[in-house]
Amino acid sequence: MLAKSEKRSHKSRRRRMAKKGETKFKRLLDSDWLRKKYIDEELSAPDIARIIGCSGNAVNYWMRKHGIPRTASHCPTNRTKEKIRQGLLGKYVGPKNGNYKGYKWRDYRGYIVVKTEAGYKHEHRVIMEKLLGRKLNRSEIVHHINGIKDDNRPENLELTTFKEHRKSYASAFKDGFAFAYLLFLRIKSQEDKKC
Repeated sequence: MLAKSEKRSHKSRRRRMAKKGETKFKRLLDSDWLRKKYIDEELSAPDIARIIGCSGNAVNYWMRKHGIPRTASHCPTNRTKEKIRQGLLGKYVGPKNGNYKGYKWRDYRGYIVVKTEAGYKHEHRVIMEKLLGRKLNRSEIVHHINGIKDDNRPENLELTTFKEHRKSYASAFKDGFAFAYLLFLRIKSQEDKKC
């Protein structure tokens, strides 16, 4: 390890060499040039050192001297972010992604959503459209007969209007607790069959 006097002499040697106008340090003395390279062009200290032909430590020293703010080493520059983005472009999209589930997920109400040519739609509506061979109107509602929202088998779906759908639920809830208990038993039996 260097003694304090040796460290001081090393720094003073740098200053003397810079004052003499040695070609390596001419650019380092120019704070505007150094600021432009580091901040505007987003070059790292080692990159600037390679251009000048000196060490990265010398560049860091003169940046501190000129009061040029350092970017955090853990925060990549925009140039680095763009390189990373270009490198990853298309690598982890669709089936290549570890979380890929076939463009299919469950929405906040419990319905399955799938991707179609027209965009994202509820799976039960897509299945009913295929069965009927036409697009559904907004007023048409696809009812799950057994009440399980993610059970999209064609035999479990029926096409109703809003009025009919509301009536069927109103009549079912007249029984109150009995209906809820029967629905619970149906769901439980469905889960037992799946296992």
